[in-house]
Amino acid sequence: MDLHDLKDRHLSERVFIIGNGPSLRMEDLDMLVHETSFACNKIYLAFESTAWRPTYYTVEDHLVAQQSREEIERLDGVVKFFPHTLVLHGLHFSNALEYPFIWKDVYPEAPGFSSDADAGLHWGSTVVYTMMQMACYMGAKEIYLLGVDFSFSIPESCAESSGKFKVYICEGERNHFHPDYRKAGEQWHQPNLDYQKVSFLAARKFAEENGIGIYNATRGGNLDVFPRVRLQDLFDRL
Repeated sequence: MDLHDLKDRHLSERVFIIGNGPSLRMEDLDMLVHETSFACNKIYLAFESTAWRPTYYTVEDHLVAQQSREEIERLDGVVKFFPHTLVLHGLHFSNALEYPFIWKDVYPEAPGFSSDADAGLHWGSTVVYTMMQMACYMGAKEIYLLGVDFSFSIPESCAESSGKFKVYICEGERNHFHPDYRKAGEQWHQPNLDYQKVSFLAARKFAEENGIGIYNATRGGNLDVFPRVRLQDLFDRL
């Protein structure tokens, strides 16, 4: 399989994009066993508690990829796709597809939104934005977000590096669905929720102009860019 084989693979279908926020519940994932889904980062921590597995998996943050390298390499039964920029950090994963990553510093202006992964997908300060673009490349007509809480707290004990993109090291960071999501001593980039919202607004604009529905099925959270839906209702209507 190569990247172009994914073009329109899910034409006019619905798909689910899974975030790693604290609202994510295993019973929600159980409902998605027979659905097309995209997941990222340390979602594998859920696998011991659910039969669900994502259809597609990605990481774009090189710190996550470096520090979870062995776990990511062991993932099987899922199509993995990664930005070409990971190779620049010495990272290569077997049985994975690579897409051009368009990293343009347009902050605070909105990033581009691409439905052509062959030409490249745009950085939007969150891997959720990448998964949205890939879903559109595959032809999805309905995109449902789950576990995208759009909130983040940084403990006062965190030590931060200098530079444009802040890197933190600390213990006690709890912003994800699993208590062991962040290991002590791990490095991580500070999420920029302001710019993430700019990106989500760009995704909404693209979706509205192209007849695509993006909906937020997250339990609670603070993301108000997309219409809210209740996950259970998506299955009750079938």
